[in-house]
Amino acid sequence: MKRSTIEFNFRYTKLIIVGFLFFLSTSILAQNEVNLPFPIINPLNPFQNSQQSFDLGNPTSLNQSIVYDLETGMYIYSETLGNGLFFRNPSMMTLEEYLKYEERKLMTQDWQEIIEEQTTENRAFELP
Repeated sequence: MKRSTIEFNFRYTKLIIVGFLFFLSTSILAQNEVNLPFPIINPLNPFQNSQQSFDLGNPTSLNQSIVYDLETGMYIYSETLGNGLFFRNPSMMTLEEYLKYEERKLMTQDWQEIIEEQTTENRAFELP
């Protein structure tokens, strides 16, 4: 009986030591905040994006959708990755905010198309 008690106490002591070492290692390995030369800000509200000096943009697998909610009369904007994993929390927009969003989106698309057309026109002739 004494042997099983000693084994139990040894296991219990070993578990306490491992737990303490884990707690100690997480506090030692924790990193302080790094001051980046080009800080990247990821806002909770995607409509309040400010221009950043350096940003890699959104992932290619990001799906953006806007759904109108009949009960609230608001537009729900959501961004998901892959099979529905939320990239950010969904945001709600009024009709005015939605119209401004669509206007900005169309202007950006127009400029991207103009730039793409000019790029293809100025490209040198390439043999197939």
